[in-house]
Amino acid sequence: MTRKSTIQTCQVCGDISRTTHFGAVSCRACAEFFRRKVVSNDKLVKRCSGKCQLNRRSRKTCKSCRFERCLEIGMLKTVVTSNTSLKTDDCSTEELNSILIGLRNRYSQLEDDRRRVFGRQSYQQSRYSSYDETGEVIAKDMELISKHIISFFQARQSVHKCQEHILADNFVIPFILLETSFRSIGVQSLILPTGSVVDAAQLDKFYLDWECDEQPQRNTILMLQPYWTTSFRLLKDPMNRIKLDLAETLLLSALIYWDFGIVNQSEECIEKCLQMRNVINWELVNYEKFKYGIEDHSLRIMEVMSYLQGVQKASTAIKDGGHVAKIYKLKGKESPLYGIADD
Repeated sequence: MTRKSTIQTCQVCGDISRTTHFGAVSCRACAEFFRRKVVSNDKLVKRCSGKCQLNRRSRKTCKSCRFERCLEIGMLKTVVTSNTSLKTDDCSTEELNSILIGLRNRYSQLEDDRRRVFGRQSYQQSRYSSYDETGEVIAKDMELISKHIISFFQARQSVHKCQEHILADNFVIPFILLETSFRSIGVQSLILPTGSVVDAAQLDKFYLDWECDEQPQRNTILMLQPYWTTSFRLLKDPMNRIKLDLAETLLLSALIYWDFGIVNQSEECIEKCLQMRNVINWELVNYEKFKYGIEDHSLRIMEVMSYLQGVQKASTAIKDGGHVAKIYKLKGKESPLYGIADD
């Protein structure tokens, strides 16, 4: 028996889902589709660009994209082929990967809230976002991230209130960079929660301001281009190469939150963070063993962990760019990300 949970959204097609199938939140139809394809081992021929938009009505139109989406959200072939399932009543807490399952549920709720707040256009219909629009989107999204993701972490391990603020402030920028890169796999731009895009090679569109002359725009691009280029280099190419799936992305986000060595972090908080990191590392190893097998998981863990270093370096570049923007009063200096960098 699988444990019934609150009504959620299938991460493949958006239909109603009440439980986890093969390691991810999905509806029965998509779970059965995934099971059939894994058991049959039929090769799926791709007849599209690989970016089909799937919903309850259109999920049958492209088997290739539907199957790829199943893998992206963390459905495990090994669970199907071994005739097992990630049961939630018959397993211990460790066997459940409880943090990963909890994070998946919270992330699904976050995505539902984003659709309510922002709507969501397809990437094919997307447009370039300006700096002021991006700032508004990020500000709203930070509230949703705090509501769904940060609150989940805070409930898992309690620390003093001031230490919670330190962990949260240290988490937001890296998480936004990590998740935005995950959302943007396979494209050159970064895709915002609204579906609009930002491209380091098209900063003239990002800093466009019809009410001002072009000189401030040129100055801003000239001074901030290196920080944008560095961030994209650290985030985009590695993500497109290793293609993190949702489970890996969420586990990395947990490692980002329970960081240590942060300015003004207490010894007690550091100790609790190290304890939680041990749990997360165990869950990551367990997940990769399920996905790649006992013999082949080590290299994948190295790839996943190496991406975390790039996220931290990109976060530093964003913070440095924010300081420059404020010192020289450049366009976009009011970005909420830069506000966190000053805290």
